[in-house]
Amino acid sequence: MLKNLIPNVSNQKNNRKTKSILTNESIEHQSYAFVSLVGYVILGLIFFDYIHLLIPPQLFNPNWEIETIGRIIESIWILLLGFMLIFFRTQQRKIKLGELRILSFLSWMTLMIAIACFLAAPLLISNAIRINQTNKAQINAQLTSQTTQVEKVFTQINQASEQELSAVLKNNQNQNSIDSTKEIKQQLIDVIQQKKQTASEQLNQSLKSKQVKLFKTTFKWVLGAIISGIAFVTVWRYTSWARNIKV
Repeated sequence: MLKNLIPNVSNQKNNRKTKSILTNESIEHQSYAFVSLVGYVILGLIFFDYIHLLIPPQLFNPNWEIETIGRIIESIWILLLGFMLIFFRTQQRKIKLGELRILSFLSWMTLMIAIACFLAAPLLISNAIRINQTNKAQINAQLTSQTTQVEKVFTQINQASEQELSAVLKNNQNQNSIDSTKEIKQQLIDVIQQKKQTASEQLNQSLKSKQVKLFKTTFKWVLGAIISGIAFVTVWRYTSWARNIKV
């Protein structure tokens, strides 16, 4: 008797596990409305971020311009996602006239964003050139300053006494055997020239490192700006229905 009851209990548990529901048309419409809502929220949040980046503007600062444009380009995929969710519509779904006006405006906005992306590419390149020139000028100024300091040191060496030269050389090289004043001067000059050469190589290496980094980031952002511009032009074309419906 007990054995006969066990299969019945097992079947009841399996039936409970396999229970499910079918969504109706109302749930479908609510789901699509939620998708559009998320798109509007994304659009609003990303625009707030852009306003935060652009205020206060520093239009004549190439570092600010290239960094700001670069950060916008890197996050523009979020903006593209927001537009995609907003314009995602299905058949037989009602759109209110007020929202249709908003969709028409947003459709034209995608074209403006595309133009801004295309204009950002040459702006990034020009700013990168200006930054590179500034970096070169700074390195040249440091090299010139080093050369001036070395010339002053050479003048001081020529005017220094043998005791002063010997003390300086001992502090720099820990050498005690010095035969003449001429040898002391020559060794000090060699030490200073070696330090100058090392400092010059470090400055040039720093400049090359900055140039490589600037080239890589600029290339990435320029390519991103062009691709984003093409993407938003495509969105503008595919959303022509929002502009062509007369309200």
